[in-house]
Amino acid sequence: MTISNTYEAAILAHIYQNIAIPGLGDAAGVLPSAAAGTIKVALHSSDPGDAGSQTTNEIAYTSYARATVIRGSGAGAITLSGTSPTQISNTSALSWPMCTGGTDTATHFSFGDDDGDIIHSGALNAPLLITNLITPTAAAGALVATLD
Repeated sequence: MTISNTYEAAILAHIYQNIAIPGLGDAAGVLPSAAAGTIKVALHSSDPGDAGSQTTNEIAYTSYARATVIRGSGAGAITLSGTSPTQISNTSALSWPMCTGGTDTATHFSFGDDDGDIIHSGALNAPLLITNLITPTAAAGALVATLD
């Protein structure tokens, strides 16, 4: 069984942009949160997998922390992208804290909630080699995940 393209897009817009899903439930539909909230973006040294969390294979250079994106539209958001209603990506460059020690190589990323549960994950276009004084950055549109 599959979900229709219309509802795939509506579900992603609700999760990542805090947009209501009209026509579902009561007359007002599924409403957005009163406060938009955030999405946490983690880097991983290998695929965290469907059963993993944001701590699974998460990189650990000195001073690393997950990046935070506000749910919504506009600069810095995670939005529907491309021609597929099931694809999302970052709308602007996203950076993590500068490495102040150690080295790491990020090959995957994940979008997650405040509890570290993964909503979506995917492979980076190219690995990010992270060494001392490097600030890992993903260009706009580089973090692409697909609803499966």
